[in-house]
Amino acid sequence: MQQALAGYYIIRIALIAIICRMYKNGMMNLMKDFIFIAGAPGSGKSTIAKALHEKFGTPLFEFGWIPEFQNTGNRTLSYTEEESLSFENLVLVAKNYVKHGYINIIITDLNNEFIFQLPELFKDYDFAIYTLRLEDDNLLKSRVLDESRSSGYRDWEKAVKINNELKNREPLKNETFIDIATQSVEQVVEQICAELDN
Repeated sequence: MQQALAGYYIIRIALIAIICRMYKNGMMNLMKDFIFIAGAPGSGKSTIAKALHEKFGTPLFEFGWIPEFQNTGNRTLSYTEEESLSFENLVLVAKNYVKHGYINIIITDLNNEFIFQLPELFKDYDFAIYTLRLEDDNLLKSRVLDESRSSGYRDWEKAVKINNELKNREPLKNETFIDIATQSVEQVVEQICAELDN
């Protein structure tokens, strides 16, 4: 009982610290339960998510991290099964963070299939989806092929196809499209903060 109570107070102190930091930085209106960063490979999802994480000091989850924590014993999963299991786990973990008082939980690196599920899965939560797009396919190609990127993903044709699908569809509930072709990381973060402030 004492350990549970101590854990409760530690979480409350951490939340108070986050709220004080947000108040000090003028970000009190910028609160959501979840902030999803979507886009084609090479669009800058991880970079923007990390910049928001640094600005808000709140939890960040990249979908690609989740399979590292799975233990399926001797059972071998297909790629599709592994992705589905990972997504279900991520949803459960993220909702648990909200249950424990966390805000502005940043989630990125979801594929389009999972992005389409967000409005239904998170209908009882306050969330925003920011989808990064590039109008210039050649710019996206050069970004994907850039060897200095931490991601080993180099399938520029598939990245361009995903980007074009994003450019040719209507926004989902609570989704904002951002053309990042001519914007710096700081400008994109400021645009997201301005959207959150409305």
